[in-house]
Amino acid sequence: MLALIIASSFIICLIIGVPISLALGIPTIIYFFWMDITLQMIPQRLFAGIDAFILLAIPFFMFAGRIMNDGGITEKIVNFSKSITGATRGGLAMVNVVASMLFAGISGAATADAASIGSVMIPAMKKEGYSAEYSVAITAISSIIGPIIPPSIVFILYGVISGTSIIALFLAGIIPGIILGLSQILIIFLEGKKYGFPLGETTSLRFFGKALVQSGFALTLPLIIIGGMLGGIFTATEAGAVASFFALVGAFFIYRKLKTSQLGGILKSTALDTSNVMILVGTSTIFSWMLSAENVPHMAADFILSVSDNPIVILLMINALLLVIGTFMDTFPAMIITVPIFLPIVKQLGISPLHFGIIVSVNLMIGAVTPPVGLCIYLTSSIGKTTVEAAAFAMKWLLLDAIVILILLTYFPAISMFIPRLFGFN
Repeated sequence: MLALIIASSFIICLIIGVPISLALGIPTIIYFFWMDITLQMIPQRLFAGIDAFILLAIPFFMFAGRIMNDGGITEKIVNFSKSITGATRGGLAMVNVVASMLFAGISGAATADAASIGSVMIPAMKKEGYSAEYSVAITAISSIIGPIIPPSIVFILYGVISGTSIIALFLAGIIPGIILGLSQILIIFLEGKKYGFPLGETTSLRFFGKALVQSGFALTLPLIIIGGMLGGIFTATEAGAVASFFALVGAFFIYRKLKTSQLGGILKSTALDTSNVMILVGTSTIFSWMLSAENVPHMAADFILSVSDNPIVILLMINALLLVIGTFMDTFPAMIITVPIFLPIVKQLGISPLHFGIIVSVNLMIGAVTPPVGLCIYLTSSIGKTTVEAAAFAMKWLLLDAIVILILLTYFPAISMFIPRLFGFN
């Protein structure tokens, strides 16, 4: 009876559009009343959920991404991307993907990538002759690279939940992120030949050199972040602060596009976004505690293992469940709820939590571009002024490509584990 009431209240909250943090909190309060548990535990659990030093990295990376975008650094990255793709059929669409791969090394968030790259590339692609829905589709699907190539806010959250090394997760995301980007470029190339996409801009060694110099500061920032963490110079949280500092230096003193008057709006936006994430983490922690108190993770594990004890089958089941969950729930709450349930299962099967982190992250990022709750596709559709349905249809082959990459990463762990193992992580 209690389980039915809790499940029903959660589903009803989602259907009527209640914010996900409240949708997680309301069933938990019902559970506390039903079980006659003191409500004093709610603020205690809320605080315990966000009382992690590593979570301070989230506002820092959010702030750095906003500074990079508002400071004109995004435009430099786009120009450098143009110098790489050149006069190729579908060149501007490829620029979109390359720019997302480069911006991924700064922001660590798919929504920041979608908003910043999308605001520049979607109007440019439409002006060049691409359809609005295809421009939106490319921008949305390439934005999922943002949380895969380090730094990554999604990896930070997974590391907090699972106790996995953040540095190891960052290293594990490098090859999968590059593969995702290159495979998207290949599909654009094939579609460009089939549908006659516009040719990209002609490039030259001089243009490449100029673009490289102009974007050099932005391109070295990810190297500073990863190199500093690997060298033990700073932690992941301190890396966020370093990224913010260098972003400010670049925006104010190198590119000189940012004005002091803009800082207030950037700080306010960063504070609001951080508050949303922290409230979500806090309420999700209470919800996860309730699931643990009712032994749900163990029951889920017993159910899945009763179906099969074959790692191949179980990973396929988990991927299928995560893909479905990702289409109905945002990345952060989906991760906070599902990882404590699935992680004990994969550990029991001898699967590395580091490898599993890549599987979960890529899986849920695919959910970020699939309706009905794909935040990135909604965001880019609003920029491109087209419907989500049309953009999703235009994305079909790119979406299939992402799922194929997910399957490869799932069953060939060496792809993501190669670089971490070089540095002694397993």
